[in-house]
Amino acid sequence: MTLDVPGEAHLPKDYVEADDARLEAYRRLAGVTSIAELGDLRDEWLDRYGALPAPATGRGTDELRLACLELDVRSVVVLPARVGVRTRPS
Repeated sequence: MTLDVPGEAHLPKDYVEADDARLEAYRRLAGVTSIAELGDLRDEWLDRYGALPAPATGRGTDELRLACLELDVRSVVVLPARVGVRTRPS
């Protein structure tokens, strides 16, 4: 699944300082398959690291990725003047 949208979406080093912990957080985020799991993971980060900074919420990209997976969308590209969405062939 390809998701190419403008904006920041990452875990800042000053939020999750240890490289191995940040990589583990990314691995767990990549494995999330539902909004409920995403909420649980974000709650865990809130408890462990504090309030999520704006780049950690990804401007909704995590939620968009989950919606695309559910709808079997294989790519979304957002450009300044248009949006492209490609679904999987039936």
